[in-house]
Amino acid sequence: MMKSTGELIKRKEIQKCAFGLFVSLGIAYVVLLYLYRFLFPDVIHLEMEVAYSAIFLYLFSLISIFVFFRVLQTTPKFITMFYLINKTLRLLISIGVILLYGLFFPETMKQFSLGFFLLYLITLVFESRHFFLLESKMKNKNENK
Repeated sequence: MMKSTGELIKRKEIQKCAFGLFVSLGIAYVVLLYLYRFLFPDVIHLEMEVAYSAIFLYLFSLISIFVFFRVLQTTPKFITMFYLINKTLRLLISIGVILLYGLFFPETMKQFSLGFFLLYLITLVFESRHFFLLESKMKNKNENK
């Protein structure tokens, strides 16, 4: 069965965004590990927590990208509402993760929160930039037709 041009473009955009986000989070993870060694030499057990945070934020972003394309295909007039709900949900879930971590590991909450916040910002900026560029590309394509 042949794929339509729209499906191929969608798949290509999802792959491009997923790979870019993966690389960005990987670089941020390595940088955070080095920062932790210099800023907090007494705390050495945060490697896995930061890795889990990066994986969580990566998966949340992937789900957001899939939902973005689904909303764009089915009801494009609700795309602004999707942006608002996506950012709010991301913020609330992230606050919940930080609070849960603080309940179980209060001694390293400050260090974890710093790393989680930096990863949160990276995924937020990357995803927002990708959505903005994709929407502007689509608007230009529609104006040229």
